[in-house]
Amino acid sequence: MGFGGIPIQRIDAKGTKNLMKQLMEEGVNYIDTARGYTVSEEYLGYALEGIRDKFVLATKSMARTKEAMAADIEKSLGNLRTGHIDLYQVHNPSMEQLDTVVGEGGALEALLEAKAAGKIGHIGLTAHSTAVFERALGLDWVETIMFPYNIVESQGDELIRKCQIRLPALKRRIMYKFLFSAFKVQKCLHHAGHISRLVPDSCAAGLRCRHCHRICPPKFI
Repeated sequence: MGFGGIPIQRIDAKGTKNLMKQLMEEGVNYIDTARGYTVSEEYLGYALEGIRDKFVLATKSMARTKEAMAADIEKSLGNLRTGHIDLYQVHNPSMEQLDTVVGEGGALEALLEAKAAGKIGHIGLTAHSTAVFERALGLDWVETIMFPYNIVESQGDELIRKCQIRLPALKRRIMYKFLFSAFKVQKCLHHAGHISRLVPDSCAAGLRCRHCHRICPPKFI
């Protein structure tokens, strides 16, 4: 189960530390934040001291050039007080900005160098545009995609089905990780009308409902 770091901006460092301890006790083990979320990285870095190994840590940057991305990666490592970030994401690029990211001197060069150096584990991309989402599916360096999809935003439905068709079984866990990180709440198909958080199940082709503990297939209402 994951936690998005935007709301951290509304509390202080001490409150963030208390929150992280509570999340750990509740079984939350994935945290997503961003360079653009003002104090979020800094507060999380303070709060995760001593319990960093209990969480998969993801952040993202709106840098588009190699120089700017390299600086942001170092800043994130410092803010989060860690030597390794599990997932580093290109934050919501437009189609034109994505051209810059993958071009000569683009942000991708810095991400690949940081990955080779062990500073980051995986490279992902976040998007709000279906055009960017679709293009990202064809980029071999994109390991995860975060895209809004919930009971009021279903514009990514067709592309999510493409993920299901195109991703080999070996990479299916990545698709579910993407689904979970992007889906804040979702209807469980086993008890009509109930909205429950769904948790990726590594032993089944679907997401497990935390309410009834049954598996829902990757086709969402």
